Amino acid sequence: MQAINAEHSVAEAGAVAAFLVHMQDYCLSSHPTCERNEGQDPRCLAEPVWLKWTTTSGIDADIARAKEDVDRNVENVDICYYRFEEFGTKFPKSQGFSPNVFVQLALQLTYYRMHGRMPMSYESASLRRFRSGRVDNIRANSPAALAWIQAMCGEVEATEAEKLALLQTAAEWQQRYQTEAINGFGIDCHLIGLREAARELNVLDSIPLFSDPSFQKAFYFPLSTSQVPTERPIIGIYSAVVPEGYGVPYNLFADHMIIIVTSFRDCAETSSQKFMNCLRSCFLDMRDMCLSEK
Repeated sequence: MQAINAEHSVAEAGAVAAFLVHMQDYCLSSHPTCERNEGQDPRCLAEPVWLKWTTTSGIDADIARAKEDVDRNVENVDICYYRFEEFGTKFPKSQGFSPNVFVQLALQLTYYRMHGRMPMSYESASLRRFRSGRVDNIRANSPAALAWIQAMCGEVEATEAEKLALLQTAAEWQQRYQTEAINGFGIDCHLIGLREAARELNVLDSIPLFSDPSFQKAFYFPLSTSQVPTERPIIGIYSAVVPEGYGVPYNLFADHMIIIVTSFRDCAETSSQKFMNCLRSCFLDMRDMCLSEK
């Protein structure tokens, strides 16, 4: 098993995942070699040497406090791992849906069923096609998604055919916004860029937009999600980004899905296990709805 602890400002998850896949391929190759000692079996290399650091009492105290902080934060993260085997990417594709869009709308339905409202949501949109590009945000909480969710929750009367039509409309909206975001037309990077430019020019306080409560709410994400597609069962784990939120990384395969839900133990409003159970139920409801009209 290989694992890595990465700080996100260095590179987005896609780059880190590519590195892990390369590392796995190298370790699993029939005749591994070492670049510094071509043809030498790495098992013949010298054992790693434990580095001994010279520190002061002040540094030792800082390290001890940092360790306590890290341990406390780790213990507070509630992690739920699930391998969903009822279907994978092949089923949404067979119904005319993008698998990622299908999952994103299922997450919106799950949150609504648990908390009675739609969340501001974050899904990474890679901007690596642009020079110095990193990520923008694909927002799944659309009016079209809300109309479908309300029908699914019985708040609006709708037949199965009408629910399916609403899902198709929501999926089309989501797919369109996803395409816009990865091509540089998302709203998040532009708005944050304007805010930071205003800060550097010392005019931030004179622009009402950036102090408006709606602006603050728009960038507060109770649902933070990310797909890191790899051929191997690699998945990143990260915590929720707000105290009462969820972090949901996932990896999709042809016949199954690997999903992780994280939340914080000290928040009484959230539960990773309950969210996962509800998400599984939503997946099955969506599958049954699609099949009922065939």
